[in-house]
Amino acid sequence: MFDIIDDTLEISVRHLVEFICRSGNLDNRFGGVTTSDAMEAGSRAHKKIQNSMGPDYRSEVPLKYTRDYERYRIVVEGRADGIFVENDITYIDEIKSTYRELKYINEPVYVHKAQAMCYAYFYGLSEDVFPESMGIRMTYMNLDTEEIRYFTETKSRQELEDWFKGIMDELIKWSDFLLDSRLERNASIKGLPFPFPYREGQRDLVVSVYRTIEQQRRLYIQAPTGVGKTIATVYPSVMAMGEGLVSKIFYLTAKTITRTVAAEAFSLLRGRGLKARTIVITAKEKLCPLMRGETAVANGDLSEETEAYAASEIMRPRSPECNPSACPRARGHFDRVNEAVYDLVTNEYVIDRETLERYAQKHCVCPFEMELDASYWVDAVICDYNYVFDPTVYLKRYFEGGGGDYVFLVDEAHNLVDRAMQMYSAELFKEDFLRIKKILAGAPKYIIRSLERCNHDLLELKKGHAGEYTVIENDDKFYVHLAALSEDMIRFMQTHRDYPEMKDLSEFFFEVNHYLNMHSVMEDDYVIYTENFDDGFMIRLYCVDPSANLRERMKNGRSAVFFSATLLPINYYKELISGDKEDYAIYAHSPFDTSKRLLIVGRDVTSRYTMRGPEMFGRIAGYIVKTAVAHPGNYLVFFSSYVFMSKNNIFYYLA
Repeated sequence: MFDIIDDTLEISVRHLVEFICRSGNLDNRFGGVTTSDAMEAGSRAHKKIQNSMGPDYRSEVPLKYTRDYERYRIVVEGRADGIFVENDITYIDEIKSTYRELKYINEPVYVHKAQAMCYAYFYGLSEDVFPESMGIRMTYMNLDTEEIRYFTETKSRQELEDWFKGIMDELIKWSDFLLDSRLERNASIKGLPFPFPYREGQRDLVVSVYRTIEQQRRLYIQAPTGVGKTIATVYPSVMAMGEGLVSKIFYLTAKTITRTVAAEAFSLLRGRGLKARTIVITAKEKLCPLMRGETAVANGDLSEETEAYAASEIMRPRSPECNPSACPRARGHFDRVNEAVYDLVTNEYVIDRETLERYAQKHCVCPFEMELDASYWVDAVICDYNYVFDPTVYLKRYFEGGGGDYVFLVDEAHNLVDRAMQMYSAELFKEDFLRIKKILAGAPKYIIRSLERCNHDLLELKKGHAGEYTVIENDDKFYVHLAALSEDMIRFMQTHRDYPEMKDLSEFFFEVNHYLNMHSVMEDDYVIYTENFDDGFMIRLYCVDPSANLRERMKNGRSAVFFSATLLPINYYKELISGDKEDYAIYAHSPFDTSKRLLIVGRDVTSRYTMRGPEMFGRIAGYIVKTAVAHPGNYLVFFSSYVFMSKNNIFYYLA
């Protein structure tokens, strides 16, 4: 959003008003998703309006506000959609396009109006004499009908000055916090000691990570359990932050337990004097008061699989009803959330699930949305891989527009390959198109026809490929019809926000949109295939090699470090994660004394599926019993799979 660099804070008008001026309800009853086609339609609408306004209408006028405040300079800039003069009053025109029927827009959205007011004030300052009054006009255009509706008003110079001063006062409150917390953090990092005596090879890891960040490179670390990989990556990242090389640390994991370990590493450094804020991102299913009773398992937590794919800034399947009718916290959420976040980050250094729930309850806001907002104001974000790498649910507030000086610490990086293949793959089921058509019975014909075209395309594929799996060369015809369906769904959902089955429609729309998004990045590293099964038919874009997609996401940061106890062969992981064999790599030796290791091999046992049975399980159990009896103590027994351990009743043979 913004940062203070070289004593200057630069922010766009859009980001300023979207942060300071947002208000109203949290409502997931489809506010709209901006696809590339929708953006193009909006751009065309802008140009059409601008071109129709006559020769005295000035379009895309750059305007800037610059002022030296006590501690830093603030620069706010942007482009006014249009400027024109009417009855001797200069008007700023702010143009917005929508699929909504304009008769339902009774007043301009405040954030849109705030943009126009900023530009009106900047324009007045740019004149030799600030006009006694300025006009602002909000122009809304319906993309279907090209109908236009205007909202016009005038503001005196004093009104604009007073209003903008209030905006700046609020911005300075936040930017002062940003500056003060950074100065405090950096002062605490100077002289910060490593929290333990270095184990063998651990210092080399620390130095390698720091140099990798310094040189803006990528590093792969193969290090066995016990080396201390977590602290050996966190510590040099913190030191690089103190030197101004890193603005934020993202510690990325595949499992909840490793997020806990990462949080403990920062806690160790706090014990040595570090003043840094951290947040552990918790999935919506765990935080939402409305959802916990629906999806929680017996112990109140989610499975690792559910946790891994719950990380989302948009609503995933099984999403709650996030709207003012269903949830009191959604009602007026945006009126209160900035105050809630400020209260949280100015009073807490460790932001975990319990802390978030406490502050969210205090301010009556959505804990998940509050959590995402709070993450902007901390020094380290500990979260699932999805928040950085998933193309659908990544943290857009950080990574749209080029990213920043971030370091990505990727724990258990061997898991990233399979996870990335799933992230960048997409599938659609023929039966879902028929199900949605049934849900939309009685809806406008244009959306029914779009669904029927897509269903017909899939039916042709099904008839032409009788096998269980069939690789196809392309899906061009289906893709064209699917893109049209996506636009038709946006149009329908924006004009029927209270449709009874909106939740199902939204979830189907996001699946369609994910397929289209993956199609747009698909190259030779994808395979398109269809699958026939007993009760359905599916088409899938399967990402065979995720390295190109992952590498594109890594460009949003300064550096990335991938580490695991099982990252061999390293060149294999280099090829599938970053696609660059020239990336740095380091192998750490185990700190354990090998003279105390005893390796015994049983040559008459196997876990091979075809050999499993009572006799084989009995032999395996016999080895376990003999080992435990020979030297009494505590033992860990590792099996090839959970099924091998449980369903085959291995413990029966131990009894």
